[in-house]
Amino acid sequence: HLGNNMANAYLAGTNVETGTLIFGSLISFATGYSTITLNDSPFSKSTSVADFWGRRWNIQFGGLLKNSVFKSSRKNGISRYTAVL
Repeated sequence: HLGNNMANAYLAGTNVETGTLIFGSLISFATGYSTITLNDSPFSKSTSVADFWGRRWNIQFGGLLKNSVFKSSRKNGISRYTAVL
Protein backbone atom coordinates (compact mmCIF):
# COMPACT_ATOMS: atom_id res chain seq x y z
CA HIS A 1 0.00 0.00 0.00
CA LEU A 2 2.79 2.40 0.84
CA GLY A 3 4.38 1.87 -2.58
CA ASN A 4 1.07 2.60 -4.32
CA ASN A 5 0.58 5.76 -2.28
CA MET A 6 4.09 6.95 -3.06
CA ALA A 7 3.62 6.24 -6.77
CA ASN A 8 0.29 8.09 -6.81
CA ALA A 9 1.78 11.07 -4.99
CA TYR A 10 4.71 11.17 -7.42
CA LEU A 11 2.42 11.01 -10.45
CA ALA A 12 0.08 13.66 -9.07
CA GLY A 13 3.00 15.96 -8.30
CA THR A 14 4.51 15.40 -11.73
CA ASN A 15 1.17 16.17 -13.37
CA VAL A 16 0.81 19.40 -11.37
CA GLU A 17 4.37 20.43 -12.20
CA THR A 18 4.00 19.64 -15.91
CA GLY A 19 0.57 21.27 -16.11
CA THR A 20 1.70 24.50 -14.50
CA LEU A 21 4.80 24.58 -16.70
CA ILE A 22 2.73 24.18 -19.87
CA PHE A 23 0.03 26.62 -18.75
CA GLY A 24 2.62 29.18 -17.63
CA SER A 25 4.47 28.86 -20.93
CA LEU A 26 1.27 29.43 -22.90
CA ILE A 27 0.38 32.50 -20.83
CA SER A 28 3.91 33.86 -21.20
CA PHE A 29 3.85 33.30 -24.96
CA ALA A 30 0.38 34.81 -25.41
CA THR A 31 0.81 37.87 -23.21
CA GLY A 32 4.56 38.44 -22.93
CA TYR A 33 4.36 38.35 -19.12
CA SER A 34 6.47 35.95 -17.13
CA THR A 35 4.67 33.69 -14.69
CA ILE A 36 5.65 32.77 -11.13
CA THR A 37 6.98 29.35 -10.17
CA LEU A 38 4.58 27.30 -8.05
CA ASN A 39 7.01 24.59 -7.03
CA ASP A 40 10.67 23.70 -7.42
CA SER A 41 10.83 20.04 -8.49
CA PRO A 42 9.84 18.79 -5.05
CA PHE A 43 10.04 15.09 -5.83
CA SER A 44 13.40 15.04 -7.58
CA LYS A 45 15.33 17.75 -5.69
CA SER A 46 14.13 17.38 -2.08
CA THR A 47 16.67 16.13 0.41
CA SER A 48 14.30 15.82 3.38
CA VAL A 49 10.65 16.11 4.35
CA ALA A 50 11.27 19.66 5.61
CA ASP A 51 12.92 20.58 2.31
CA PHE A 52 9.97 19.09 0.39
CA TRP A 53 7.22 20.91 2.34
CA GLY A 54 9.08 24.04 3.37
CA ARG A 55 11.05 25.04 0.30
CA ARG A 56 9.90 23.18 -2.77
CA TRP A 57 6.19 22.31 -2.67
CA ASN A 58 3.76 25.12 -3.45
CA ILE A 59 6.19 27.98 -2.93
CA GLN A 60 3.65 30.77 -3.41
CA PHE A 61 1.12 29.38 -0.93
CA GLY A 62 3.77 28.96 1.76
CA GLY A 63 4.93 32.55 1.24
CA LEU A 64 1.35 33.79 1.37
CA LEU A 65 0.73 32.00 4.68
CA LYS A 66 3.99 33.26 6.13
CA ASN A 67 3.27 36.89 5.22
CA SER A 68 -0.45 37.00 5.95
CA VAL A 69 -0.83 34.71 8.97
CA PHE A 70 2.47 34.12 10.72
CA LYS A 71 4.01 37.60 10.50
CA SER A 72 0.76 39.42 11.30
CA SER A 73 0.20 37.12 14.29
CA ARG A 74 3.70 37.84 15.56
CA LYS A 75 3.15 41.61 15.15
CA ASN A 76 0.02 41.32 17.30
CA GLY A 77 1.94 39.76 20.16
CA ILE A 78 1.16 36.07 19.59
CA SER A 79 4.04 33.76 20.46
CA ARG A 80 6.02 32.04 17.74
CA TYR A 81 4.76 28.62 18.79
CA THR A 82 1.10 29.67 18.75
CA ALA A 83 1.45 31.52 15.44
CA VAL A 84 2.72 28.38 13.74
CA LEU A 85 -0.45 26.52 14.64
